Amino acid sequence: MNYRAALAIAVAVLALSYGGVWAWNRHKQAQASQLSTESTQSHGEAIAHVDQAHALESQEKQQAQALRDAESKVADLKAKLARALQQPKGSMQPPGDPVGGDHGVPASPPQPVVDDGLKDQIIAAQDVQIQGLKAQVVTISASRDQWKGAYEASERSRIAEGMAKDAALAAVKASRWQGRIEGFAVGVAAGLAGGKL
Repeated sequence: MNYRAALAIAVAVLALSYGGVWAWNRHKQAQASQLSTESTQSHGEAIAHVDQAHALESQEKQQAQALRDAESKVADLKAKLARALQQPKGSMQPPGDPVGGDHGVPASPPQPVVDDGLKDQIIAAQDVQIQGLKAQVVTISASRDQWKGAYEASERSRIAEGMAKDAALAAVKASRWQGRIEGFAVGVAAGLAGGKL
């Protein structure tokens, strides 16, 4: 093998090596940039989920207060009903009437008089309470879903950030090899030029 053929092979190997390392370097730089962008987007998505979860928690606190108010109203109405049931109103025999036996004894057992409107008010208040509970369950479920979405987006961000870091390190290694090949090529060229001169 003559000198020119060996030189041509060496130049071809150097050129191919340099081209391969250069392409690998560019690929890893592009990959690092893309993964960094994905990480930033996922981080923004996680923040949006957290904001929505906080808004839902605030809404849930308002619903909880409305529910406590409804429970208080139901308790007041039930207490009012209990008082009405404890105050019987029956007909008493007049004191001078000997028909029923003893004077002042009720002719029939006393029956409590309860306003049907009070019962309807209790039922309506309990309906409000039930609807409040249903709304609270929906809100708590939505808040849980937002927190879950925030966690998942945060995990995607963390993973993409790690992959971007790995790609950037690979690009740095490829740059080092690119520099080594360039240095070797310059050294060979200087040696050949020094030998020819």
